[in-house]
Amino acid sequence: MITKMNSFLEKYELIFVEEVEPIWILKVSEKNNVSNVQHKWGVAPFHYILPYYQEAFEKLKEFYSKDK
Repeated sequence: MITKMNSFLEKYELIFVEEVEPIWILKVSEKNNVSNVQHKWGVAPFHYILPYYQEAFEKLKEFYSKDK
């Protein structure tokens, strides 16, 4: 199931990049790219562990601080 969902997400990312032309794509390290099996909304390959969101937030802060 996770492999199937990752495949969908990869395809959606390609479509998004082609259609929207984003200025920046946030990539989180593999060590934090882990599904959270205890997530309050249930097991899903796109509910991540807390360090994933913490790293993503730090990357967002870096990106926006460069603009100032």
